[in-house]
Amino acid sequence: MTRLLNEADAEELTYAEQRATLAEHLPPGYHHVDEEKIVGRGPDAFARASTGLQTWRAHQIRGVRVFPPDTPPREGATVVVTLGTGLASIGAPCRIIAVVDEPARFGFAYGTLPGHPEQGEESLDPSGVS
Repeated sequence: MTRLLNEADAEELTYAEQRATLAEHLPPGYHHVDEEKIVGRGPDAFARASTGLQTWRAHQIRGVRVFPPDTPPREGATVVVTLGTGLASIGAPCRIIAVVDEPARFGFAYGTLPGHPEQGEESLDPSGVS
């Protein structure tokens, strides 16, 4: 995984519309998914949701790992999200392209790098916590 991470760190994003998930209108030509889920209400729920994003807990589902696991989402950081087991897994290199860290909003957007099975950008933002 270290070799893949090092190789990906030197690469450019695989799509032109960088930071598009943070814009009001999404660009055409991509499969857009907009999902919302209420995770709670109030400052405690916001703190839990923000911490979950900052520590990659939102990615901790069976078979998914983030490498390196202790890398917080910070602009310019490269991570590899893996899907599978130790014997057979797919590595999906990504770069954090933006971080929003405000008193009532935390989130980040990350984009695909060469070797990722998809192409585009995803943003995670628990700003819907009220």
